[in-house]
Amino acid sequence: MPDYGERRMKNRRIWILLVIIALTAFRAVAWEEPATRINVYGGEDYKVFLGSTTLPEKDPDSIWNEWGKYGSKDSPLSMFNPNGMYGSPVSPYSPWNPFASNPPALYTEEGYFTGFLYGEDGKLKERKSLDDPREREKKQPRPLLPPEGDSTFGSAEDEDQADAEE
Repeated sequence: MPDYGERRMKNRRIWILLVIIALTAFRAVAWEEPATRINVYGGEDYKVFLGSTTLPEKDPDSIWNEWGKYGSKDSPLSMFNPNGMYGSPVSPYSPWNPFASNPPALYTEEGYFTGFLYGEDGKLKERKSLDDPREREKKQPRPLLPPEGDSTFGSAEDEDQADAEE
């Protein structure tokens, strides 16, 4: 039968081993980067790199880094520069312009498109398409069936006229 000292030593070794395993697991989880890095591209053909949304604040490529070239209010490549091409509220390349024709686009590190950025109430948000959701609310839905007794409803002329009115 093992004596008290041997059992105590065995329990201590097990405890140390468990602490090492727990710290290793915590370290792997706590400092791990996101599985997919999301990058922002802007400009006419979306070839200008504007930073990454998923990197930590202190990373030089992060859009959240106030001192970096992608997060500074003075940088020409920042969406937070109100006088710059990518941050001006009137620029066609800015997320802060609700009518921008080319707002910044989001891509995974592998190059897959995920959506567009737009700014609202001082916060950046993601939108899947360039369609302005406010425009969808203004359009009247077309009836599926013609009114009774109207044999011309649904003709090509009616559709052309309806498209011209919109």
